[in-house]
Amino acid sequence: MKELHCKKCDNWTQHPDDAKCEWCGSLDTVTTSTRGGARKGAGRKPRTIKRKSSTVRLEPQDADRLRELCHAEELSQANWIAKQIRIN
Repeated sequence: MKELHCKKCDNWTQHPDDAKCEWCGSLDTVTTSTRGGARKGAGRKPRTIKRKSSTVRLEPQDADRLRELCHAEELSQANWIAKQIRIN
């Protein structure tokens, strides 16, 4: 069952498949519900170049040091590591 809205009589109705308003009988003024779900244009825009993920296993003290360095420069770990790779 779809929830449908008739623009002509401004009523909400539920119909299995047909697009006919049960109140006024209109065939062309019924639209599907826009309640809930994402808004048009909402969300993150896709990147032009996809990123690749990489998993690194570090000793606890090294992981703590990485967090400290990132926090000091106000960078994410990914951005901090990328910056270090580009410098060298």
